[in-house]
Amino acid sequence: MRTFARAGFASSWLQVLVRRRALAAALFGGSMLVVLLTALVLPSRYTSHLKLLVKNERESPLLSIGDQTQAPRASSEVSDARISTEMELLTSGELLRRVVTQTRLDTLSKYSHYPPDERQEAATRDLRKALTVAPAHRSNVIEVTYVAPDPNRAAQVLSTLNQLYQQSQQTLHGTPGSYDFFKALQRSTESALNTAESQMAEFRSTHHLVALPEQKKSLLEHIALLQQSVAISQAEADKENHETQSYSQDASSLPPTVETARRSIPNQSSTQALASTLVGLQNRREEAATRYQPGDRILTDLDAQIRVTQAAIAKAESTPALEVSNGQNPALIASQTELVRSRAGFAGVTAQTARLTAELKGSQQALTALDASSSGYDELNRRVESLSSLLVLYQHKTDEAYVGQMLDQGHFSDIAVVEAPVVEHLATFPKRGLILLLGLVWSLALSLSIVAMLEHSEPRILTQLDLELALGIPILLALPRTLQASAMNDESRGLYLAMQRNAPLADLELL
Repeated sequence: MRTFARAGFASSWLQVLVRRRALAAALFGGSMLVVLLTALVLPSRYTSHLKLLVKNERESPLLSIGDQTQAPRASSEVSDARISTEMELLTSGELLRRVVTQTRLDTLSKYSHYPPDERQEAATRDLRKALTVAPAHRSNVIEVTYVAPDPNRAAQVLSTLNQLYQQSQQTLHGTPGSYDFFKALQRSTESALNTAESQMAEFRSTHHLVALPEQKKSLLEHIALLQQSVAISQAEADKENHETQSYSQDASSLPPTVETARRSIPNQSSTQALASTLVGLQNRREEAATRYQPGDRILTDLDAQIRVTQAAIAKAESTPALEVSNGQNPALIASQTELVRSRAGFAGVTAQTARLTAELKGSQQALTALDASSSGYDELNRRVESLSSLLVLYQHKTDEAYVGQMLDQGHFSDIAVVEAPVVEHLATFPKRGLILLLGLVWSLALSLSIVAMLEHSEPRILTQLDLELALGIPILLALPRTLQASAMNDESRGLYLAMQRNAPLADLELL
């Protein structure tokens, strides 16, 4: 019965669609017509592409006079901060305004209703909206896209943007005037170095100095050697003093004699006395055994005494006696000998330390006198070395600035064009095929939904299945109003009912 109900439900929906086919077809056709007109009316928009490769082949030298300052080395890896910086430069307001001015975007008809002083800002705002700048996935490439209703205009705008961006790169990363600046510093440093060298030669001639640095170096090395020798001598003196005190304590704590020999001998006297006692106890035990019964107290006491005596004999036999001999202590003799040696060594090391200390003081006084006479020499020498380092640095910076100037004149940049913008005649929007497909689905869903709403909004019983569902009881027989049941026999009535199973209920009469 349920299977019949489900089949009848599907059949009833099919009948609904057939009955309201005109309305469904009108809704579907009208919706598709609107979708088709929309797809045809929407203006075509074209996209142009520009891809830029960010490199680290050219870096701006740092302006510094430090000895350790060098031009940074180029690295093949570009940081995310560098990519973000270049993207911000591509979308900067100044650059976009220059693009608008050069491509005359503000003269388009859609900006004619703006005041003259607001047209450029409006065109710049629309350019920023239509411009998409994004980094390519896992690469050093920046992708720039621009959407416009004219393919030629889209390619022209991106070409102009690339040209102005490359020019701004040279302005931002270049250092105009750096070559002349470092060249002037190089010349002034050369002049100061020549003056300092002349003063150094005059100072040597006045103070009769020939090889002052070598003399100071030799004296410093001799002082360092003496300091090391004094430290070693003092360490030896402390060692000898410590050994003297240690040997003295050992000599006072050691005994004059020590055990020289030890010998074990059998304990015969104790063993013999215990053996005699054991024999006496055994004799008494034999006599008592003839007088008393076994288990009597006298017999048990004698047995206990015999066992104790036997244990004492066994212990005396296993524990021999010791014989000890004493002699002169050899450790005491060795300690006394080492004490005499350490006292003699301490006296010698002390004398050596005093001699080395006196020699060290003389060398230090000589170094102080040399430093006092060479203070002016050291100052001039430091000035000459500093000016020489500066001159080498400025020469290096001058060469770098010259190379940078040549790169600027040759229009070299660390931004390379991977894909230049071209005119693309294939529109990227609207996608009319997709719009028609979605419109087809929408029109079908709209027509079915409206038909279903109308069907449910009219509570009428139109078919036999609707009547069965409403009453909850099966219909056994239905006849047309124009045919009386009495005019049929049973076979005709069943056949007619089978043929008219899906006839409208309005033409049937319940029996």
